[in-house]
This record gives sequence, C-alpha cells and structure tokens, in this order.
Amino acid sequence: MDNNDKNSNKTYQLYKLIFKNKFLSNIIYGYVYKFNEQITDCYSHGRLFRYCVNYQEATLDWIITNKKYSLLFDKIKNNHCFNKTEFSFGYLMAVIDQIINNNKNNNNNNNNNNNSNNKEEKKREDKNKEISSIEILKQFFIINSDNLFKINLSHPILTNYREINLIEFAIHSKCVEFLKLVYYYSKDNKIFENDHYHNYNNGYLDLSLKVGNLEIIQFVHKEMGITKIKDIPKALHHSLMSENKSKVVEYLLDEIKYKPPTLYIYSGTYDDFFLNLIQLEFKLFKRLHELESPFLFVSDAIAVLINRKFNDILSVNKFNFKNNLLDFIQCTLFVFSLGYQVSNKIKIDYNLILLKIEKIINSNNNKNIELSNGLISIFKNNNNNNNNNNNNNNKNIDNDYLMEKEIKRIFIFEVLIPLEFLNMQLNCMLIVDFAREYGEYNLLSTLNKFRTPVTPFEICSSILKVANFNSDTILINFIENNYFSDDKLVTFLKSDTTHDDDLFVQSTNQYYFNNNNNLSNNNNNINNNNNNILNNYNINNNNNENNNNNNILFDTSKIKIKDQIQYLSIILKHSINILIPNRVLLQHILLNNEIGIVLENIGQIMNVINIYYLKMENIFLKITKKDLKNDNFEFIHGVKLFNAVLFVDNKVLFKFIFKNYKDYFYWDSEIIGKKVVRKNDLDFIQFLFDNNIGCLRLTINHCINRESIQYMTETLGLYFIDSILVSICDNPNINNWNSNFIFNYILNYKIKNYKTYQSIVIPQTLKNYKYCKSIELNVRYGILLPERVQQYNGLNFTRETLEMWFFEKTRNIANIISTGNYYHLVNLQNEIQLYSNSLVDCNPKYIVKRYYNIACVRSENYNNPKIKNIIKSIQELLNDSNNNNNNNNNNNNNNNNNNNNNNNNNNNNNNNNNNNNNNNNNNNNNNNNNNNNNNNNNNNNNNNNNNN
Repeated sequence: MDNNDKNSNKTYQLYKLIFKNKFLSNIIYGYVYKFNEQITDCYSHGRLFRYCVNYQEATLDWIITNKKYSLLFDKIKNNHCFNKTEFSFGYLMAVIDQIINNNKNNNNNNNNNNNSNNKEEKKREDKNKEISSIEILKQFFIINSDNLFKINLSHPILTNYREINLIEFAIHSKCVEFLKLVYYYSKDNKIFENDHYHNYNNGYLDLSLKVGNLEIIQFVHKEMGITKIKDIPKALHHSLMSENKSKVVEYLLDEIKYKPPTLYIYSGTYDDFFLNLIQLEFKLFKRLHELESPFLFVSDAIAVLINRKFNDILSVNKFNFKNNLLDFIQCTLFVFSLGYQVSNKIKIDYNLILLKIEKIINSNNNKNIELSNGLISIFKNNNNNNNNNNNNNNKNIDNDYLMEKEIKRIFIFEVLIPLEFLNMQLNCMLIVDFAREYGEYNLLSTLNKFRTPVTPFEICSSILKVANFNSDTILINFIENNYFSDDKLVTFLKSDTTHDDDLFVQSTNQYYFNNNNNLSNNNNNINNNNNNILNNYNINNNNNENNNNNNILFDTSKIKIKDQIQYLSIILKHSINILIPNRVLLQHILLNNEIGIVLENIGQIMNVINIYYLKMENIFLKITKKDLKNDNFEFIHGVKLFNAVLFVDNKVLFKFIFKNYKDYFYWDSEIIGKKVVRKNDLDFIQFLFDNNIGCLRLTINHCINRESIQYMTETLGLYFIDSILVSICDNPNINNWNSNFIFNYILNYKIKNYKTYQSIVIPQTLKNYKYCKSIELNVRYGILLPERVQQYNGLNFTRETLEMWFFEKTRNIANIISTGNYYHLVNLQNEIQLYSNSLVDCNPKYIVKRYYNIACVRSENYNNPKIKNIIKSIQELLNDSNNNNNNNNNNNNNNNNNNNNNNNNNNNNNNNNNNNNNNNNNNNNNNNNNNNNNNNNNNNNNNNNNNN
C-alpha cells in the first residue's frame, strides 16, 4: 500500500470516528445546514442575497453570476428545465460558451498531465471530448427548446437593443453546433414558417459575415440556402468587422461571388472601414483595389495602426512579424504609392520601397536573401554586426530572421522616421530596440539626427527603458561614454524622488506607470513632442491586439542570473535611479528568481551591494572634506542602507539574509511589520518579535485576520492604539468575516481593560451595520458606558449623539436588507417581537425612543422566497405594533377622560357632602350646646332645690 492509500485510509477512519459520535455529528450537521441555508453577508461584493442558495433555488442568473458552472452541468444532466424568465442574451451566451469551452479546458488539462507520446490516442480523446460537449449542448437545447423559442433576446451593443430571434442569436454565439440545433428544430416544427427564415431579406447572411465565424457563414450560405445579401453596399464593411477578416472577405469574393460597389454608388464612409481594410492580407488588399473597391482613405487610421503595432518594444507578447506586420507594411506602402499622401513635406518613392521589400520576400522564398543598403533616407549604410548581444548570439540565423531584419530596417528608417508617425521618444526607442535586437549598436550614435530635434534627456530615457527591459549593459555603457559629461543630465539620471513607502503601496509595474509616464514633467528641458493625430483619433480598446502587456524590467526566467547581477552592478556603479530606482531593480532580482538560484548567487549579489556602499561612503567623505562650507551644498547624512522591506515577501530569503548579511540592510522599518502582519504568518511575526524587527508595536493596527490579532495581543502582549477601530473601518483589505470578528474582539478587549483603555475611539460616520449593532448592544445592556465612547477628533459622545449617529442605522430596514444577510433580518424580526411584547430587559426610556424605518421597502422587489416572506413578516409585525400603539393611545385617552370626569364628579360630590356635613355639624353642635345648656340649667336648678 502506497503513502496515498495509507493517508486516505487514515482520513476515512477519522471520519468514521467523528461521525459515530452523535454529539459531534449533530454539531457538524447543524453548521452544514446553517451554511447551506445562509444567504451570506455579500455587501462588499455588490451581490444581494445571491451568494449562497440551495439546489432548487439556484437560478440560471445566480449560477452564471457566481460562476457555479459544475452546478449548471449537473442540472443539465438531470434534465432540469430552466424558466424562460431566467434566459437573457448574456446568460444564454455564457451557457453555450461554458458547455463548448469547458470540455476543451478539461482536455487541455488532461493533455498537460498526460506524458504519453501517442498522438493517435490524443486525437481520439479530443474527439470524444468534442462529442461530449455536443451531447451536453444537445441535451440542454432539447429540454429547454420550448422556452428558448418563446424568449426575446437583445443586447445593448451587439443588437443595438433590437430584439432578435433564436437563429440570429445562434449566429451571434459563433457556435455552429447550436445553430444547427436551432435551425433543424425550427425547420421540423415550422416555427419560423411565418417569418420566412429562408427569405434572403432576413439578413442572416449579413449577420454571419459580421460575426466572422467561417463555419457559420458556410452553414448559412450552403445549408440554409441563403445566397443573397440584404445590404449589398455594407457587405464588405460587415466582413471587415470580424477578427477573421481576411478569410471572411475571401469567402465573400470567391463563394458568394460578391462584387464590391464602385465609388460612385458607395453609400458613405463607414466607421473604421479603412482601419480594418488596411489590415487585410496584402494579396487580398490588392485584389479589392483591382475590383475598384473604394478605400475611403483616412490618414489617421495609418497613424493609429503604426503606433499600435510598433509600440510593443516593452511587451512580453511581441507581434508576429509574418502574421501581423508584413502584410500591414506592404498594404501601407501600396496605399502611399497610389498617391494617398500623409505628408507633402517629404518626397519618398514608395513604389521603389515596395519593390525592394517584394524583392526581399521573393529572395527569402528562394532561400537567398540580398541585404539592403539600409538607411538611404537619413542615415548612411549601416550593416554591421559587430556587437555581442546575448539575445542575438543565441539565435539561429535563418532566412526568415534576415528577411524580418531587412524589411524592418527599410520600413523604420525610410518611412516611419522621416514621416514621424510616432512621437519622438517612441522613435528613439524603436531605433534603440532595433540596434539591440540585431547587434547594430553603432546606430545609437545617429539618434540626434532626426528632422525634429531630440533632447539628450529623451535619448537617455529611451535607451534606459530598452536597457531595463532587456538587461542590456552595452546600452548603459553607451550612456556613460556619450552623455555623462553633461552634469545636468547626470543629476537627472541619478535623481530619485520616491520613498521606500512606494515599494509597500505599489507593485513594480504600478510604480513605473504612476511615476514615469509623464517623465517629461520632471524636467523642463525634455521636449514632449506627441503626435496630435493620435489625440484626435478614437481607438477602440477591443481592437488593440497587443493589449498593452508592457513590462518595465527584464524577464528573470529568460536572462541568466549572472547577466542580471552584471546589470545590477553597472546600474549601482552609476547610481541610475530616474526610471527605476536601483533598489527596485535589486528587489526584482531577489524576488523574481527561484529561491535556490538566489541563494546560490547571494554572495555575488551582496558583493555588488558592498562595492556600492563603499563607493557612496567615499563620495560622502570627499564631499564633507571639500564642500562642507559651500552654501549651495546639500549635506548627505551618511550612506543610506537598502531597506529589508525589499525582500520581506520571501520569508526564507528574509531569514537567511538577516542571519548572514544583517549589516547590509536597514531592518527597523514599520513597513516590514505591516507586510508581515498582513500575511497572517504567526511564525514570521514571532521571528520579527524575537529579533526586534519591523516595529511590531506600531503595526498591530494593520492586522487583517483573526489569528494574527489574537496572537499579537494574547501571546506577545502588544497593545492597540486608540484609533485602531477607525483604521479597521477604513481598511478595504479586510473582508467582512475577519473585519466583524476583529472589530468585536478589539471592542470587547478595550471594554474589559478599562485601566489601559479608558476611552474607545470610533469614527463619527460608522456605516457598517454589524459595527453599529455591536456598539448598540453593549450600550443597551450597560456593558459600555456612552461616556467612554469618543470621536476621532477627541470629543466624547453622549447618549443622544449615539442615538443619532449609530442606533438609527440599526433600525433602518432598508439598510439592514442592503447587508445581504438573511440572519440579520431573522434577528430583527425576533427583536421586534421582543419589543412589542415588552420583554427587553433594558431601560424603559430606551424602548420609548426606539422606532423602525421601513420606508421604500417592498417585499415584491426580491425574487428569493425567503427574503419575500421575512420582509413581509417584519412589515406585518411593525403594522401590528403600530396598531397596538394607536389602540393603547386611544384607550389611554379614554381612560384619562373617564378618570377626569370621575374625579370632577367625585370632587363635586365631596364638596357638597362636606358642606352638608358642616351644616349638620353646626346644627348638631348648636343643638347639643343648647341641650347641654338646658341640662346644665336643669342641673343647677336641681342642685339649688336640693340645697334648699
């Protein structure tokens, strides 16, 4: 039994042990159920209640939006019929694309993993994959055919919002198999019989020419029997719009027997007609001219294409000369030879140049290249291969290589440069790249011989760009030998206005394009001579064949490490910083080579750095001795070491250099700590802590995950700064899951540690629902006193300001819905029920103030039934609560009125009773008094009588 079998058996045994335990299995299944039912918090992704649904709820738009294509195939195999409301132009296009391309991708992956050399077996597998794709597509179509023919499809660009039928859509899909399914099904069931699908006026052939899929064109033309074009004047224009324009135009002329209209009946200048026309194969272009097809010449189009096709100097994906450039060069010269002028200032014999190129091509076909005389316009004969270019030495010099070289030489030096189609810096780079590629470095001395003067700053910048991209030390030596006598230029080349923070914030390519695109602005002496033609011509980005895959530094996988170190050495020797700071070049070599190669050559790299430090130290000592008293002298504070942040992205290299070459770099940088903390590498964090690297005490606020922030507080004992909650709220690098945990963790940590954190600083405009809810719950239950909550500007919050700024957000239903979390709504529903039943154990005054804002919330606006039901339930609860409040208010008013009436009546009765009682009492008193008096008198009389 091999190791894989042993591991899988152990894993299986662990699963059995866990799931035999009812307690553990119930907990696991509970979490699984919750995650399956969860409609997660997807607010930051802009997807509302669509991120997680169960199998039945997964609609076609949800599947495509969330790229759950395995679920799509599973539903198709299970004969699932999608609702017609789920189909749209984009979703249906995505389905077809996934069905056709998915198996191709799987096939490519299998081929990559298959080491078999049996070509027949691979072909058989490819065929089986293709059949499998067709079968899945057929199954999808049969199940959904009824709904597919009932839908109206439209697209804002491809159909200009016009609704199209399913056959038109099938043509747009560029999938001939889908078109066959739609056509034969519609024909058998006579679906389009009333629409006359076979009528030549339906425009199917025109549309297929425009889409440009040759198989679809052939099917529409031959199988569907549509032989006539609806819009004859625009047929050629439509054919030129496709990516496959040459083959489509050839089919249009040979099979459809199309005759282009003459200039007299041509309907007008169509968009980009000439721009597309001049990109045809040269033979086809000449054929159209012989058929008297108009060119609708636009001089701007040639300028645009030249700038596009010859601007690949710093591109990884170079244009293929035979496929992309050769025909274009011939077409351009042919147009100029017909008398179409782009400039009247210079007279050029374009016929002669075209004949020279055709002669070179014919010689190449005969395997006999005749070298041209070279620079006949503005340069003398330059055909020397006397330099040791690394790239050139490794090439096999064949006829195609020589043909490309000579044709490029003719077109660049005899056409492009005299006519100045390119801006001057690009002209310089074109010559530099040609000289470097073909080892003719002597051409560099002619860079200052353009018609339009070129400044030394432009020349040096152009040379540096090409040198950086190709790691070419010869070009740097040329700058040293020819331009280092100019003190201003040397100062310009050595200037570095950036800081180490740029390495942390930006990648190398971003650094370059943000800081060097407008290099001319850094020095007033640089002449920025851009071609105004380009500014007035609208270039469609989709037509940019090169896609601007431009780099700024050499590809380390293609340049030997020794040559990279040599290039670093010469850059450090001259302290060249203007385009790429030398520390960025060092970082590029350290991080973009394999770690094993770097460690093998680390001694040589450090030796180059040490020589650079010694040179800088000598310069410093000379300056301090001679120029210290000079008022114009800018004092240099010692030799500045390279920052270790350069290689912090590689932990192995970082530790190795720290242990072996610690004195070569500066380690006490907060940026190091920030980058390591964000990696969530606890071992790396511990290494920084143990060696006092990276100012970790200041970087804890940059944690973006739960593990690192717990480790740094509980294990390393580091403290938060006051504004950490503010920095978390403003940090876009933290996802919702981590940010919510970190916010609550820090909030609770600060609440508990009152002595260390007497105040808790939060931003005044806190938008996150969960943050606001956390603060509200802690305040409501008395865990957090409002007096401890402080604004970022130092002002304290009060209970009223907390109500106004934060707690209102937790009661706005629309705001809660926007979080995209179903369980927020469930908790809200429970909360409303508790409040309505007066079961909340908090201050009654707080309950009186609490209200819910449900304005602009409609349950019918949400497709998910769960969301509809929960919103509807919340609305009913709030309505019931409002009604109860109104009834209670009415009852209270009635009770108050009754109480007032009763009180008044009682008061009146009491007053009357009191008066009566008083009168009675008076009468009684009087009577009693009288009686008493009488009694007394009688007694007295009796006494008197007795005495007598």
